[in-house]
Amino acid sequence: MLNGLLAFVLGTFVSCGALRALATGVEQVRRGRVLRRRGRTAIARIVSLADLDPECSTLQAVVRFQVEPDREVVGTTYLDRKGSSGLVADARVRIRYDPAIPTILAAEAGGRPGYAEIRQAVVGSVLMVVMVLPTSIYLVCAGVYTVLS
Repeated sequence: MLNGLLAFVLGTFVSCGALRALATGVEQVRRGRVLRRRGRTAIARIVSLADLDPECSTLQAVVRFQVEPDREVVGTTYLDRKGSSGLVADARVRIRYDPAIPTILAAEAGGRPGYAEIRQAVVGSVLMVVMVLPTSIYLVCAGVYTVLS
């Protein structure tokens, strides 16, 4: 009975985490679409870089840019490393930002703003649906079956 209860609890927690990650991926895709429709373009200076995912060749960058002549904004975006040499601190990169909320921004990779974010979200969402959710649902079902029998 204790093993079944443990499997149920573990499966429930893993399912909730996977669903939250899936919802985050969907939100990133939606945000990328909004930036393509109503975003404005600016030139930003990279403040710092951090490796995010070497398999997808994306970097997380903190950038600083001007929204208005007297207003500077700092935000985080993902940069695509493929075909982009010279990604170092203090380099310049084109971004698109939401005029309503300037901290929502995406780097323009070859004229496609938000491409790195969308790719990262799709890869993460596919992994959640294919690997994590079925395993966690199996754990929940096995736990319920063990507890009830």
